[in-house]
Amino acid sequence: VSNTAAIYFDFNAPIITNTVVNTLKMPVSTQEAAAASIPLTLMPNPNRGQGQLRYQLERREQVRIRLFDVRGRLVEVLQDFTEQGPGLHQLPLDIRAKAAGVYFLHLETANGQRGIVRCLYMD
Repeated sequence: VSNTAAIYFDFNAPIITNTVVNTLKMPVSTQEAAAASIPLTLMPNPNRGQGQLRYQLERREQVRIRLFDVRGRLVEVLQDFTEQGPGLHQLPLDIRAKAAGVYFLHLETANGQRGIVRCLYMD
């Protein structure tokens, strides 16, 4: 999509801006959506820096859980491919040492399953 604007001041001739070209990408497959197959629950959310992350595994998996800031930068690795059995799992979350704000918890298994939950940490 290309776009140019004309800016008018009073009765003067318009000032024409540079042409900007934006490229929009549409997903061509559902593979990425299918990869987010492990639902995560964070309680409470919003929180004051402490909570419980809950998720369920269908079979024995190696699980990595990472905390990212709102800009997508890795803040902390909470678990690094720890082997866990099937069933409901709870991970205590304590980020009180971090700045208040929005964070994202990413869960990833060794075989490519994923889950993401947003965490709102309020002071």
